[in-house]
Amino acid sequence: MNANEISELRKSLKMSREKFADVFGVSPRTVANWESGSKVIPLIAQKFIELYIASQGNNFQPSEVVAHESGSVAAYNSTVSIVHREAQTYKERLDAAKEKIALLERIINEKERLIQALRGEK
Repeated sequence: MNANEISELRKSLKMSREKFADVFGVSPRTVANWESGSKVIPLIAQKFIELYIASQGNNFQPSEVVAHESGSVAAYNSTVSIVHREAQTYKERLDAAKEKIALLERIINEKERLIQALRGEK
């Protein structure tokens, strides 16, 4: 997927750079870099975008056709498997981060409670 294709795709989806960035978990600056050609779109991001397009029923066809459309079901399944594993890894990291945040919130609440108790507040 090249710079022109990513720009055309975003526009065909009627998404701002901010919305496109949000959907694909990158910054708007990253999308701008992809569209200008100053940064290469990572393969995993390309595959994720292609899977998103397929899931939305969009007819946009990039020049690098998705593997299953070129007849290579095994390559497509492999790509789906890789994307699924990556998504699972990110989900696990997110869940761990949420647990840490919850723990920190409990610590902060307890600290505030202790400070109030020391001050004689309720």
